Amino acid sequence: MRHAAALSLALFAAPAALADPVALPNPPAPHAPGEPYRPKGAPDRIILNAGADSARQAAVTWRTDARQETARLQLVRAVPGPAMDEAEVLEGETRPLETENGLAHHHGVRLDGLEPGTAYSYRVEGADGWSGWIDFRTASETNDPFQIIYFGDVQNYIGEVGWRVMRQAFRHASNPALVAQAGDFVSSRDDMVHDDEWGQWWDGGGLDFASVPHIPAAGNHEFIPGETPDGDEIRVLGHHWPLQFLVPENGAEGVESTSFYIDHQGVRFVVPDATAAISLDQLDNQSDWLRRVLSEAPGDWTVVVMHQPVITCARPDNMQPMYDAWKPIFEETGVDLVLQGHDHCYGRWTDPGNPRRPGAEAASQDQPVYVVSVVGGKMYALNDRVADEADRWAEGTQLYQLIDFAPDAIGYAAYTAQGELYDAFELRREADGSKTLSDDLAALPEIRVCQDEDTGPDGFACTSRGK
Repeated sequence: MRHAAALSLALFAAPAALADPVALPNPPAPHAPGEPYRPKGAPDRIILNAGADSARQAAVTWRTDARQETARLQLVRAVPGPAMDEAEVLEGETRPLETENGLAHHHGVRLDGLEPGTAYSYRVEGADGWSGWIDFRTASETNDPFQIIYFGDVQNYIGEVGWRVMRQAFRHASNPALVAQAGDFVSSRDDMVHDDEWGQWWDGGGLDFASVPHIPAAGNHEFIPGETPDGDEIRVLGHHWPLQFLVPENGAEGVESTSFYIDHQGVRFVVPDATAAISLDQLDNQSDWLRRVLSEAPGDWTVVVMHQPVITCARPDNMQPMYDAWKPIFEETGVDLVLQGHDHCYGRWTDPGNPRRPGAEAASQDQPVYVVSVVGGKMYALNDRVADEADRWAEGTQLYQLIDFAPDAIGYAAYTAQGELYDAFELRREADGSKTLSDDLAALPEIRVCQDEDTGPDGFACTSRGK
């Protein structure tokens, strides 16, 4: 390859030989019509994972049928023409997974030593041939402006209504540098066969997932029922997760597959595992890790992407142990944005005790801005507090967010499934280091809430349910 930095390869944390496939129980749920999600000889479910240093690192995972026994990826600097003759072949790790759709081989390759600000092309191998060439670009070494897409939970009714939101987001975005999702990618329950759910999620993102680096936060629905050696019930991370998301190896001890951080053009994105903190006794160790990696953030801004929210628009009470432990850390370390999921409603909080109202002037912002959002079709009713605590809220509304980062400003915008602006604000860093938040709430559409328990914000049935 024609670049100075050597490419090094890190593999899945697994033996080199193929292990026995993990068998999943067959849930009492239907297959997608025609069973379209069986693994095939052509590669599918290709995803580009963000690297810890996104200027030099990335990772790729994909799936094939069991005939493809090795993980082989070709990589070359992208060129305007079609010639890819000097592509380097890299080999990674292959691991099997037996699901309701049969035996699949999941492949993963980590890329290191990439050159900053450089366009690359890659393709991956299946038994019936290679995928098409897929382009991506590494981050710049400088703090150039960039845009990300942020998704809340998809989880339910992915193919019915979730797809349209994801596709609209990618159509709308201006060459997004990253896509961050705040957990509950799928339901992992009884809606449909579990592997089909993941297939539908991939259908929603298509090759955009393969070319835009992903920042995934695991949600509680990424965990499945399990048991300890003593027979006690416990939540365990679903078998799909570590095969599909090859996250940076810099997370908190005990949750290495579901916690990490990345640095991208002056912004540090930090992803804790809120489910493990709440349900698996992993709060204290993550608190220490969070304080360290947030305090050491080298850039202009810090953003936390997590599942269960510190502040919520749906549940009567906040997740109190996590609220008590992590909210002070976020404030002490100067976190700027906290992007959350879990509660299927919309809320934006700049100061829960003193919410902004239409006509408010720009004001000093000395704490994080918290957001909860939802992509999928399952909706929760708003709690009794949100109208008194949040700047902006909604129920029965699917949304996506586009967030623009520059060294001195963050521009945030939330859009409906049709691409109509629903919420927006700007967070600006002044010359003295202080932060100022401004918005124009009076110019935004009317707050979307169910008109009554039977009638939703669009005049159709209110589908929101209480928590």
